[in-house]
Amino acid sequence: MADEQRMSGPVTAVPRGRVFRRSADPSPPVAVRAEGSTIWDGSGRAYLDGAGGALVVNVGHGRRSIAEAMAEQAGRIAYAHGTAFTTEPLETYAAAIGPHLPVDDPAIYPVSGGSEATETALKLARAYHLARGETERLIVISRWGSYHGNTLGALDVSGRRPLRRPYEGWLGRFRHVSAAYPYRAGEPHANALGEADELATELERTIEAAEPDTVAAFVAEPIVGATLGGTVTGRRSPTSAGGSGCSSSRTR
Repeated sequence: MADEQRMSGPVTAVPRGRVFRRSADPSPPVAVRAEGSTIWDGSGRAYLDGAGGALVVNVGHGRRSIAEAMAEQAGRIAYAHGTAFTTEPLETYAAAIGPHLPVDDPAIYPVSGGSEATETALKLARAYHLARGETERLIVISRWGSYHGNTLGALDVSGRRPLRRPYEGWLGRFRHVSAAYPYRAGEPHANALGEADELATELERTIEAAEPDTVAAFVAEPIVGATLGGTVTGRRSPTSAGGSGCSSSRTR
């Protein structure tokens, strides 16, 4: 009741307009407020936002300090093209996050979301090999069951068959190896293995079959999110075990 009283007025529906719905529900609830992990609709009903949107609101809703920082920065300058300018907030952010990355002397390339990050990583890998004069390196290898985004390149490198199926005619440039998924390892049609050595061997064989000088990158994740139910690699991860094969072929 207290939550309902805090509303400026009940907003239970909005006029049917020009929004292309992302679900089959023609009249989804109208979200009007959020705090922490809770979203309220116009009737005062509370919803637990267990996924933080689609892992978008990791720090929780309604963080006033973040809203104030965003408003202050927007009031100063909202955008400056990266080919001509840098900004103090961007430089500060890159300097703060750099020490947490598992590479020496990292450089951060800011993008607006996960799919764009995957597309950019693929292009950076290609640019790296072109700069070295290795123009034949075109093949990217990923895992079945993985999810790296829904734009065309990111979808192709992803391994979620239901998402790929409607667009198969547009896909097929990249190759896939088994998922690192012990729970489903060995099951029919699961495309999953459970042992790091098995996964590393399969990856090495896939690189050799493609001819090592044609492979541009291997895309993998140390922790798989909702696509495999939060699978975490063990002490000897398939990612680290596969590193030797990638290094020997100069795959990125």
